[in-house]
Amino acid sequence: METRDAPRRRPRPRTADGGRRLHSAGSAIAVSLVGLAIALFLNAPGLHKSATIQPEGWKRDVALTKATDIIAANPDVKAFFAANDDMGLGIVKAVENAGKTGQIVVVSVDGNKDALQSVLDGGLSATVAQYPYAIGELGLQACQVALAGKDVPAEIESPTALVTKDNAQQASDAFPQPFEEFENPLTSLLG
Repeated sequence: METRDAPRRRPRPRTADGGRRLHSAGSAIAVSLVGLAIALFLNAPGLHKSATIQPEGWKRDVALTKATDIIAANPDVKAFFAANDDMGLGIVKAVENAGKTGQIVVVSVDGNKDALQSVLDGGLSATVAQYPYAIGELGLQACQVALAGKDVPAEIESPTALVTKDNAQQASDAFPQPFEEFENPLTSLLG
């Protein structure tokens, strides 16, 4: 009869060059897509990913608990990326509870009203606004173009924007609409 050893705890990655650690909350795909942007945002070429908080419902309280554990186990953590604002706000609370506000960068995705306020208040360092209102509007416009018998473009890019303390008030004032102009390829096909 074959027996299994007790699961081993994976050792925490260490960087020989003193590189900084990024902890992420969300899917591996989202983390991979945003990793470069985070490194550029932090101006941190030596940034190393060392842990992922699994989304588990994408809940604020789960992210708070997991981030609290990560901060306790990794006092040198420099950044977290969360694949949605709710988890990002949970991580912000963990950072606040650890007394490390301003020392740990927290970036999330969605650009909801609570996240915009957190950026203004100095909690979140940034959020990537995705504008679901505009995405829905583009979808309806694409349907209108198709119903009119016209060709719908093969690709339609929805607006996104990196919201930092520098532009958070502008983003908040325009919410839920994008605060920056974006190219809508459907405009010329409507009418």
